[in-house]
Amino acid sequence: MKRNMDKSENYDLQNELERKFNELFGTLDEEEEATDNSEDMENDERAYEEILPEEDRRKIEEPVIPADVQSIIDRGDFSDDQIRYIKKIPWRKLKVPSIDIDNAKQILESSHYGMFDVKERILRYIACQKHLGKAYGAILLLVGPPGVGKTSIVKSIAKALNREFVKISLAGMADADPLKGYDRNYKQAKPGEIVNAIIKAKSFCPLILLDEIDKMGSSDQRGDPAYVLLDILDSDRTHFTDNMIDIPIDLSNIIFVATANSIEKISPILLDRLEIIKIKGYTNEEKLHIAQNYLIPNLLKVYQIDNLNLKFSEELVEYIIENYTSEAGIRSLERHLRTICETIISYKYLTETVPNIIDISEFKKIMATSYFEIGQNNPAGKLVRKKKKKKERKKEYNIDL
Repeated sequence: MKRNMDKSENYDLQNELERKFNELFGTLDEEEEATDNSEDMENDERAYEEILPEEDRRKIEEPVIPADVQSIIDRGDFSDDQIRYIKKIPWRKLKVPSIDIDNAKQILESSHYGMFDVKERILRYIACQKHLGKAYGAILLLVGPPGVGKTSIVKSIAKALNREFVKISLAGMADADPLKGYDRNYKQAKPGEIVNAIIKAKSFCPLILLDEIDKMGSSDQRGDPAYVLLDILDSDRTHFTDNMIDIPIDLSNIIFVATANSIEKISPILLDRLEIIKIKGYTNEEKLHIAQNYLIPNLLKVYQIDNLNLKFSEELVEYIIENYTSEAGIRSLERHLRTICETIISYKYLTETVPNIIDISEFKKIMATSYFEIGQNNPAGKLVRKKKKKKERKKEYNIDL
């Protein structure tokens, strides 16, 4: 088996060298390649030695699997599937990214409005990560209602820490196998989510989001995922073993951040390992600011209508917030604004007119317009323009957003 692995590694090395050479000199035509092969090979070797820096050549020539891991494989009985996943793990990507505190502060300030207490605590957390490194083992838990921006805050933390962001959804996870990995004796055995996150990040130093930690289940027969998390989030994370990989993996350079809607259903033992940051809901004034400065400009770009010079009046945004959104977050507000953008696009193509300022009256006019009427005179539902009749106040326009 070792001989087969060596062949595979040599094959990968040859491909990498060929790619590097082609980047520097370009590819050869078939006629040129067919002549003077032996002479070309000598020239190629000299070119690699002269052009590629010694450090790059050393990295390319390093094996995919480190020597200590290879020795474990040689002494054990590993299947082809195990070796295939082991080779996907970025064993050499161990360098911890540097942290710029001023840049981290700017990222937090520009990505989220308000939340001064939350951002202050996160900035202290980032500063401790810079100062203490892996010795600082605090695990953040962001707690708040849906739509308040917990996931986007974690993404900003990853960006501020200069790390890859990977999300693991824990909602509905009722046994340990999805986290710890499936035993190789299973028919379709595969690694757990932790190893998959490392492979996806292509680094041993990502930020992994443990999303909706309060929605995990449990199983008496197949293990409780909460106990796996206790093992993962332990102060000593240097010997985590996935059931499929069956080789100790060092998780000490990985940063874990968890999110939850509430802490009531989280195990007290697990909760004791977490540093809780509570995120409150937005006020109407904060929703207005977020809509005008973040949501609307972003949606206009997403729907490619930012060239129409559209402007949503402040009164309209306030009207939508007061009449159509009652949640603590902004998901419902964003969903309603998306519906308006989609309606504006259809209105543009069907009427060939678009108002520059979308105020309350234009909003009602656009949203209360029907383009299809099916009846005796129009059995096929031919496109027509028809305005709905006005109803009583508060139900004057039955607008379905």
